[in-house]
Amino acid sequence: MFCRNCGFQCDDNTSYCPNCGMRLNSAQPQSAYSDNHRETPQDDAKTLSIAGFVLSFVMPVIGLVLSIIAYNQAKAFATSSRTFAKAGIIISAIAIGLSLLAVILMIALFSNLVTGIIYEYTYISTSMVNLL
Repeated sequence: MFCRNCGFQCDDNTSYCPNCGMRLNSAQPQSAYSDNHRETPQDDAKTLSIAGFVLSFVMPVIGLVLSIIAYNQAKAFATSSRTFAKAGIIISAIAIGLSLLAVILMIALFSNLVTGIIYEYTYISTSMVNLL
C-alpha cells in the first residue's frame, strides 16, 4: 500500500504512514499532525479583507488598496469577507478625505501666518523709516 500524501510504500497492516504520519486506512486521509491545512481562495479573500479593514485605520492608502483587492476576490464567494472589504474601502476613503482636508487647512493657515508676518514686518519697516 502507498501513502496518498507522500507516496511512501507502507506495510499493509499499518494504519499510519511512517514517513509523514498520515492515516492510511480511512477514506479521507487525516494527518496525525494538525499542520495539514491548505488555504483556499476564500481564505485568501478573508485574510486580505481583514488586513485591509485594520490597515484602513492606520495606513488608509494601503488599507484602501488591500480592501479593493479583497472585494474583487470575494465577489465570487458569498462570504462575510465582502463586508469587511466594503467597510475597509469606506473607512479608507473617509480617512484619506479627512487627511487631504487637514493638509489644505494647514496650507491655508500657514499662508495666512506667513502673510501676517510679512505684513507686520513691512508695517514695522515703514514705521521705522517714518521716524527717521
